[in-house]
Amino acid sequence: MRPNLYEDTAHLYDLGNDREIIAEDVEFYCAMIPPGAKILEIGCGTGRVAIRLAKQGYRVTGIDLSEPMLEIFREKLMDTANAGLEIRIARMDMRSFELGENFDWILFPFRVFQALTSDDGRRACLAAVRTHMANGARAVLTLFNPRKDVLDSWGRKDILEFERTDSATGRVVRRYQDQMWHDAERQIIATRMRYEVYEDEKLAQSLIDDLELGYLYPEQCLRLFAQAGLAVEQAYGGYDRRALSADEQNEQIYILSMG
Repeated sequence: MRPNLYEDTAHLYDLGNDREIIAEDVEFYCAMIPPGAKILEIGCGTGRVAIRLAKQGYRVTGIDLSEPMLEIFREKLMDTANAGLEIRIARMDMRSFELGENFDWILFPFRVFQALTSDDGRRACLAAVRTHMANGARAVLTLFNPRKDVLDSWGRKDILEFERTDSATGRVVRRYQDQMWHDAERQIIATRMRYEVYEDEKLAQSLIDDLELGYLYPEQCLRLFAQAGLAVEQAYGGYDRRALSADEQNEQIYILSMG
């Protein structure tokens, strides 16, 4: 399957970003990163994280492979509310990016790393990350923690994830998830996101995004990081900084330094 570039749905992507599972990461970053730090955000999308960090005084560079998402980001930067923010963005592949500079912190927000579904891709990405880390730099990488109950029940359909009113159009948007398939051997799950757009209570449009995500267990993450020359300084099971343990928490959050 080709990479999901949100060609048809980028303009709707932000509608669900107020959900707690997504929105709590920025405060986690701000509490941890010293003021004025130079940050690289990998998978910056439409700017949810980068804009909020820049408003806190951080110098932010964002990269993403999806041009439609970056177009939305650029539109936001033209808004007077975001005037003067120190943000640079570029279309680049996280497996092979080259920016010609180093950063104090490199962030993979909300499970972006899981868009990579092969070890070759993961190793290439981490090699690029390492070449962009300044002395004393840190990288923050997040993944979901594979839960047996979730994986065993994969295959549900028509899961309503959220319903929002699009302020730009006044239309009601509902996003559903269909859990398409699970390849346990390759450790990949596939899901279909279906956006239904309603006008005057009538379905006006239906848009679909297909997405594959690779998953890793904690012990696999540790091996991968070690192979990349990255050391785990902290491992959390949530943005509340609970310790990562074996009780099948929802998140894996790793703070990495150069080994």
